[in-house]
Amino acid sequence: MSLLVLALSSPASADVIYDDGHVYAGDGPCTWARAEVSHGGGGGYTRSDVAQDYQLQTPWGSYDCRDTTPTQGAGRMALRYDWYYWNGTEWRICGVSDWHYNPQTSHSFAIAWDFGANPLCGPGYYGTMTAAFTLNGTEWLGGPLWSGSHYLPA
Repeated sequence: MSLLVLALSSPASADVIYDDGHVYAGDGPCTWARAEVSHGGGGGYTRSDVAQDYQLQTPWGSYDCRDTTPTQGAGRMALRYDWYYWNGTEWRICGVSDWHYNPQTSHSFAIAWDFGANPLCGPGYYGTMTAAFTLNGTEWLGGPLWSGSHYLPA
């Protein structure tokens, strides 16, 4: 299975299930992620995003992570996804991506895959678990984010 690395894209269908938010919010840099599942070509579409922002530090204290659009050098943001399928009893991994790293200096990047007309593991509910990290010196900061689930095929 190959993977398409994208800066921006949108699925072919209007039925999109996703979640987004900070998967790491500490002193200094914060890591934001987005996990998506949709119909795509009918058999499913997944997208994962990562971005870095910072806590606002003032003499009066620090504030929640803000979109201050800092940039990260190439290779300093990492993404992957696990494609899950509900088998009627439990969530099982149906497919996984390799780790992907931002190819150039940027604020964010995304990876996506359209599974075509037929769901990879047959008809049922699917979801994306995104793993999103940013590098702060020598430490990777981030974590997982679940998209929610969507019934496929469309």
